[in-house]
Amino acid sequence: MKRGTNGRWFWIQFEWGKGERVSLEHIVKGVPEMVVGRYLVNTSFDSGGLGWHEGLKAKGWHTVPASLETPVNHSWWRHGPYVDLTHSPMIQSPEEMPFDQYDECYAFDGPVIINDLRPIVNSSLSPDDAETGIPDFWEKIERYEPALVFGDPGGTMDPWVISRDRELLERIASWGMGRDSGSGG
Repeated sequence: MKRGTNGRWFWIQFEWGKGERVSLEHIVKGVPEMVVGRYLVNTSFDSGGLGWHEGLKAKGWHTVPASLETPVNHSWWRHGPYVDLTHSPMIQSPEEMPFDQYDECYAFDGPVIINDLRPIVNSSLSPDDAETGIPDFWEKIERYEPALVFGDPGGTMDPWVISRDRELLERIASWGMGRDSGSGG
């Protein structure tokens, strides 16, 4: 497992190739306090958005259109524009969340309206990479102060979690390491 810090933020990343066979869905369902009682802002669902998901709309999820103020001087092919973001109502159970691959969410303790985030998970980049290609990633985390940010870069199956709550990250790490790594599920 990789671990690191960026100022007052801490992160962990599981390593599928080293036998840490957990997916983002497994982590969230295994440590439900990550999301229960929180409000989510989905930045990526299978490399896209959730705006099309009628079942979620019926449950109170709503899409906030992307900001038109994508910073200049950044090539879209590498950094990508801001994306439409799907906001959840308060999560009561992890089963309320959809999962696929290339998923990424910000979890907040209260409702928010945010329209200027870009996913980093689509680049399969580790949160420790100082050259993420997403120039405002850490600045946005500092500005909005989510309880957690978590993602799963799909093809590599190396889910990661970022938080200021070091104790919660340790519970997540302990849970993941305590699983039967050979089961894959």
